Amino acid sequence: MYSLGIFALSSFPLDTIDFYVAVLLISCFVLMGFGNVLNVPLMGRSQGFMTTRSSRRIKQVRLEMGRLIPSLDLPSRLGMFFLYFPSVLLGLHFLSENSTSPNPHLTSLLILIHFGKRSLECLFLHRYSGNMPLTSSLTISVAYTGFSWMTIYYSSKISPSSMPLSNGIDDVLSTMFLAWGSFYLRWDSAGIYTIITAFVVFVNQVPSGGLFHLIAAPHYLFEFISWLGVALCTQHVYSLVLFFGMCAYLIERAKAQDEWNSEKLKEKYPSPRKRIIPFVW
Repeated sequence: MYSLGIFALSSFPLDTIDFYVAVLLISCFVLMGFGNVLNVPLMGRSQGFMTTRSSRRIKQVRLEMGRLIPSLDLPSRLGMFFLYFPSVLLGLHFLSENSTSPNPHLTSLLILIHFGKRSLECLFLHRYSGNMPLTSSLTISVAYTGFSWMTIYYSSKISPSSMPLSNGIDDVLSTMFLAWGSFYLRWDSAGIYTIITAFVVFVNQVPSGGLFHLIAAPHYLFEFISWLGVALCTQHVYSLVLFFGMCAYLIERAKAQDEWNSEKLKEKYPSPRKRIIPFVW
């Protein structure tokens, strides 16, 4: 994975300082993601490098923040919609701006498609119950919006003449296809796989439809394929680092999902089913 990151970086225009920063960030992302996959104790785990004293201090800070910030909840559908919709508005904003290069507009279109699809799924496809903490919704929303803004911003720093991989059009079309392919998977499963937890617990059945007969988390597979399309279109080192970070995070989440399914469904869950990459892992 590390070697793949270095090889990919060589195809993206960047300054020397960007190269070293990117290598550092990719290394951190890979260590965080694959450390969980390999059950390597990382910072933040109780059996890891964090001392008991520092762990108590973090808990104390969280309690203090809880006293300062009121515990407000949103309906889950509204909270999830709020995660993605600001990025939709951001994509629309940058699409409406004039630019000497087509690259920011192409990247804005990808951001708009990606988060627009998520927003529509929240409104019309997913099934929700309960509430979501307002602080969680705000934190994740700010993170997604920040990622989107930086992706579009850095895409404007790359001139079309310096883009070695493609002109971006093929990447847009491919990502649009993959995005709506992901939407089909969700619809094909009657929206149930987006709430696999409720499906497994209350229906006690193995998730099926789409690619579920091959992997435990097809939604995560299409997620990082979509971010690969964004990286290929943008062709800036920031987008590449973001893609590797998403890969590390989603691989860890797929592992957790597979283990959770196996624990809840026991012998019903098919052991040959992979986690996120069909026939591989």
